Amino acid sequence: FIMSGDSTPQSLVYADVVFDFIFVVDTILHFYRPYADSNTGQIVTDLTALRKRYLRSATFYVNVIACIPILKTPLSPFLGKATQEAVMTYFNVLRMIRILHLPSQFQELKRFRLQKGPVNESVFRMWIILFFTLLGMCILGCVYFGLSVTSASVDDVCPAPEEFVEDVLSAEMWVAE
Repeated sequence: FIMSGDSTPQSLVYADVVFDFIFVVDTILHFYRPYADSNTGQIVTDLTALRKRYLRSATFYVNVIACIPILKTPLSPFLGKATQEAVMTYFNVLRMIRILHLPSQFQELKRFRLQKGPVNESVFRMWIILFFTLLGMCILGCVYFGLSVTSASVDDVCPAPEEFVEDVLSAEMWVAE
């Protein structure tokens, strides 16, 4: 959310911080999440075993990297305006690593749906493809926006609104001759 400093509504800033804290809490709760042992099939609830397994997993490192943006909150008062915007922009990029959780989330969703009844595999895959297509479009839009904001010549990337209406949305472009 936070990229343009004073122009960001305060409610979005608060929502941004709340979601960061929710992710940190989720990361901490992973230390207490039981799992089924692959050899015996029994549910492991021993806290020492749970913590060791989570600390050795790649998921732990993904979560730690994704939690780094929470540092922007206590650091904000000590940074200058330009430095603060740059730090927040780069910290927000680190949050994108959370996308690596999506495949396991889809598998959990599939297991949950299987408990309620059979799952149409082709429809399920279609929804996953649709989701990742929309996610990809969103990411590309964010990259485009980020480049246009940080580019020295913003007018070359994003035309002024008046020119956009005249050039892109003109009647000549949309009406067949």
